[in-house]
Amino acid sequence: MGSATGVHHLAINVQDVEEPLEFFTQACGMELVAFYWMHGVADAYHIFLKLDEYSSLALVRDPAQDGVLLDDDQRDGIGNPMPGGNMQHVSFNVPTEEDLAALNDRIRAHGYQTFGPIDHGFCHSVYVPGVAERMMVEFSWSRAPFAPDEWIDPTCTEHAGLTEAQVSRYRCPEPFSGGNGAQPPLDPRRQGIPAWLAKTLADEQRLSAFEATLDEAK
Repeated sequence: MGSATGVHHLAINVQDVEEPLEFFTQACGMELVAFYWMHGVADAYHIFLKLDEYSSLALVRDPAQDGVLLDDDQRDGIGNPMPGGNMQHVSFNVPTEEDLAALNDRIRAHGYQTFGPIDHGFCHSVYVPGVAERMMVEFSWSRAPFAPDEWIDPTCTEHAGLTEAQVSRYRCPEPFSGGNGAQPPLDPRRQGIPAWLAKTLADEQRLSAFEATLDEAK
């Protein structure tokens, strides 16, 4: 008793909501299961994408973080600004409420301050600030898997500028039946793969297609 069993959720700061939602739902096949106002943080919201019944990728949109640059002094700590794309915190899954209480006691017995358990509605969480490179570490126990009809708040999605049609797409990504494996044209908004790394590809057809995208980007 008193041990984590997996990752409950991995939270990443984002400044743009639509692009990561498009990528993780449509390109990666994850389902949108929650989109709600973040507890205790004004104008911020939490977005959860399903990995399995009790494990999620979480996107955190907090306007207070806009414009924050990557800096060692801005890595976590309670309330400290963090740059977009940086991991905000990691939460580890704990199987039962009793395990969460036991783990909380165990962590304190080893000299670390904690706060919680905090009831978030869908889970109870204990937090340990300032450990592991000053990262906020969370441990969570969920009563049940997310029920999207309860946890996707239309006032929140509207505030984020998402339409009902977009939310429906993110909740139910289209199944993928396979493609031809060719590289798409390089998107100037994204960082491309270096030419030296591309040469490690064994498939000559895919390598030729990739080199064509490099030529287009010149």
